[in-house]
Amino acid sequence: MTYQASEELAQILINHGFKETTESKYPAFYNYMKVNGYNPDNVKRSFSYGRRGHIIFDYINMINYKGFASFDKLRLEEIELKLLLEYFKLPTKTLTILKKESENLFDLIDKYNSICDKDEKYLRASEKKIKAMFERIKSQDLAA
Repeated sequence: MTYQASEELAQILINHGFKETTESKYPAFYNYMKVNGYNPDNVKRSFSYGRRGHIIFDYINMINYKGFASFDKLRLEEIELKLLLEYFKLPTKTLTILKKESENLFDLIDKYNSICDKDEKYLRASEKKIKAMFERIKSQDLAA
C-alpha cells in the first residue's frame, strides 16, 4: 500500500503523536481548509513531532528537510511510513547507531533486506538492532 498527502495520512500522523501545526505555519491555508475542507491540490499542511520531526504536505508533495530522515516524495510505501513513524520515537542512542549504518533513513530498508540474507550468528550488534526494529514495525498497525 502507498500513502500520499491526504486526510487519511494526516490522521495516521496525528494518531502516532504528531501535532498539526498548519494554523501557525500556514494560517491562510488553515483558514481555507476550515471553510473548504482539505484538498492537497490547493492546500499546504504542516505536522511536527517535538523538535525531531517536521513533515510538510506541500500540496501533493510530502517533505521533511531534517537531516537523516529527510525526504521529498509524492508517495510513501507502507514500510517507509512505518519506518518514519518509528524513527521519531527512537531513543538518541539507537538513532546514533542507525546513522552510522546508513546515510538516509530510507536506505535502511535495503540494509535490512541484506541483513535478512545473513546468518544470525554473524550479525553485528547494530545489524541486530536494525533487524529487530524492522520486525517490530512490519507488524505495526498504522490505524492504531
